[in-house]
Amino acid sequence: MAEAPSHIEPAPEPRGQSGGARRAGVTLRVLPWLLVLLPLNAWWVGQIEVVKYWASPTMVSLFYNAVFLLALVVGLNALLKLATRPLGSLGARIRDSVALAPRHLVVIYAAMCVVSSMASLDNFQLQAVGITHWKAHATPENSWAELFHDLVPKDVVVSDPVALRNLVEGGSSLYRPENYSAWLGPALWWASYAGAVWLVTLCMAAVFRRRWLESERLQFPITEVPMEMISERATLWRDGRMWGALVIVFLMESCNALHTIEPRVPKFPFKVVDVPSLHFNNALDPAIGNAIGLLYLSFYPFAIGLTYLLPVELVFSTLCFWWFYKLQFVVAVKMGLPVAEGNAPFADQQMFGGYLALGFLSVWLARGHLARVLRTALGRPGGYDDRDEPWPYRTQLILLAIGVAYTLWFAIAKTGMAWWVTPLFFGVYFTLSLAVMRIRAEMGIPAHDLLVKGPVQTIPNILGTRAEIGGHRFLDDRTLVSFALHRFYNRGYRGHVAPHQIEAFKMAERTGLHTRGLANMLWLLLPLGALLTFWATAQALYVDGSDAKAATNNVFYGNEPWDELVRRMESPPEYSRARLVAAVIGFAGTLLMMAGHTRVTGWPVHPIGYALGNCWAVHWLWGPMTIGWAAKVVTLRYGGNRSYRVGRMIAIGMILGDFFAGGFWDLIGLWQNRMFLRIWS
Repeated sequence: MAEAPSHIEPAPEPRGQSGGARRAGVTLRVLPWLLVLLPLNAWWVGQIEVVKYWASPTMVSLFYNAVFLLALVVGLNALLKLATRPLGSLGARIRDSVALAPRHLVVIYAAMCVVSSMASLDNFQLQAVGITHWKAHATPENSWAELFHDLVPKDVVVSDPVALRNLVEGGSSLYRPENYSAWLGPALWWASYAGAVWLVTLCMAAVFRRRWLESERLQFPITEVPMEMISERATLWRDGRMWGALVIVFLMESCNALHTIEPRVPKFPFKVVDVPSLHFNNALDPAIGNAIGLLYLSFYPFAIGLTYLLPVELVFSTLCFWWFYKLQFVVAVKMGLPVAEGNAPFADQQMFGGYLALGFLSVWLARGHLARVLRTALGRPGGYDDRDEPWPYRTQLILLAIGVAYTLWFAIAKTGMAWWVTPLFFGVYFTLSLAVMRIRAEMGIPAHDLLVKGPVQTIPNILGTRAEIGGHRFLDDRTLVSFALHRFYNRGYRGHVAPHQIEAFKMAERTGLHTRGLANMLWLLLPLGALLTFWATAQALYVDGSDAKAATNNVFYGNEPWDELVRRMESPPEYSRARLVAAVIGFAGTLLMMAGHTRVTGWPVHPIGYALGNCWAVHWLWGPMTIGWAAKVVTLRYGGNRSYRVGRMIAIGMILGDFFAGGFWDLIGLWQNRMFLRIWS
C-alpha cells in the first residue's frame, strides 16, 4: 500500500530497531505506576461506558482516558524533575532512579490503551453482563430457558441463582463468597481465551512490524499526539498556539458541562444532538430523501484536530466513498429496489468485503517479507537478523501456532462451536483484525467500527443457518449459542486491541525502547485486562444492581446477544446470494482500486476509503472530518509546510483541550454521581 504523503512530517526518530542501535528494555520503574493506573483505568472505563453510560472514550481511535492519564503522569514526572533540581547530586540520583524517560511513558501509555481496549464497550464490558443475563433475564415470556438454556456451556457463564439475584437487585458486593465463587471459573476461562486470541494479533503485529515500520515507514498518525506529549524536547508544552487552542476548547466544553447545572451558562453546539441534522425530504422526492437519510452535523473539536493530522488523500477518499454509498441508496430507490436495513445496495456487505480485501492485501504485498521471516524461523539462508525483534521469528511463529490452537480448542470445547465452522469464523476475524491494524497504521481515522459486521453477524446473514455439511447443519443451534458467547468482541471493532499492539511497537521504535520486554508485557496485559474488567464491572453492578441504578444500558447490552440468538433460532436466516455477491464486489473492487492506486499516476482515491465509507463513525463525523481535511488542504496549498506545522500544534491543542475536558468532567461526575459532559457519543 502507498505510503503517507510526504508532507506529513514526523518527529525525528532514532535509528531503526534493526539498525544496530542499543535499546533499553522495560524496567520495574513503571510497575508502581501500572499498579495504580491500570485498575483505575478499568474502573473508569467500565463506569462511564456501561454502568452509567455517560461517555464513550474507547469508541474513538485515540482513547481520551489514556491521553488524560498520560498527561497526569507527564505532569507529575515534570514536577519531580523540577523539585529535585535544587538538591544537586542527590537530586540527580533521585531523577536517575525514579524519573520517567520517554520509553517508560510509552510502556505506561501502551498498557493503559490495551487495558482500556479490554475494558471497552466492544469487549469484556459486554461479556461481563452477557454471561449473566442468559439466565438472570430468562422469563416465561421470552422462552429463553426452553430455547437454549440446555445448550449453554456452564463453565463459561455465571449460573448460580444466588449470585445472579444479588447482581440484579444490588446492595451486595463481589467480595462476598457466594458472589465471587460464581464468577471465578468463568472469569479465568475467558481471561485465558483473551491471552490466546489476542496473542495471535500480537504475533501478527510483531511479524509485520519490520515491514510496516522500517520498509514502508508508515506514519501511524494516531501516535503523533502521545509522542508529542512525552517528547524530551517538550516542544509541545512550550508552544503558545497549542496552549491557546487547548484552553479555548477546554473552557468551551466546560461551559457545556456547567450548562447542565445552570442553563444560563452558554452552550456550544459541538455534538450531533446539539445541531439540527440535514434532510432532503422537502427538497427531493421523499423516497430519495429517506434513502439518503439524515446528514448528521457536528463540530467535535477532537475530530477536527485529529483529521488535520491525517493523510489528505485517505481522508478525501473516505469522504468521497461516504457520498458514493449515499448515491448507491438513491440509485437503488430509483430502480425500485427495497432499501430497508439489510437490503439493497447491501452496503454493509460491500464494506465487509473491502475489509477482507485490505487484510488480504496486507499479506500479499508483504509476501517477500513473510518469506524471509519463514526462512529466518527455519534457520535457512536469506533471512533476517531477528535479535532485536519483539521475539525471535521462530518464537513468534510458535506462539502464533499456540494461540491459534488454544483459540480453536476453546471455541470448540468450551463454547460449543462446531469444529468445521472455526476455520471460517477465525479466518474472517483475524483477517479483519489485520485490516484494522493496517488502516490505523496508514490512515488513523478518528473512529472505525465495523459495527455488527464481524463473523458473528456476517456468516449467518450471508450463508444462512440451514445449510448442511456432511449431514450436519453448518450452523447448528449449539454453534449459534457459541456465536452469542463470542459476540462481545465482534459487536464492533472500535476499541479493537490489535491496532494498539502495533502502535506500541511504533512508539517503542521512536523512543529507543526494546520491544521484547514490551511484547511480553502486552501479552501479560491481555488476561489481566480481562480480569480487571470483570472485577470492575461486576463489583459496580453488585453495588448498584444491574436492573436498578444501572438498568437501562445493562439490560440492553446484556440481552442483545441472546435476543439475536432467539431471532436466529425462531426465524432462521436463509442463504443470501445478493449479500454474498455484494461482499465479493467489495472484495474485488478494493483489489482493483489498489491496482489502480499503485500503477496509475494521479489515481484519485485510495481503496481504504471504500472500506471505511459506510462505517458508523463516518456518519457522525463526516462534518468535522470535512473541516479538518479542508483546513489542511488550504494550509498546505497557501501556507506550505511552515504554516502546516503551526496548524498542527493548534490541532493537537484542540484534541487535548477536548480530551482534558472529557477526562476532568468524567471524574467530577463520578465523584458527584451525575453526568456533566459527554464529548463524544
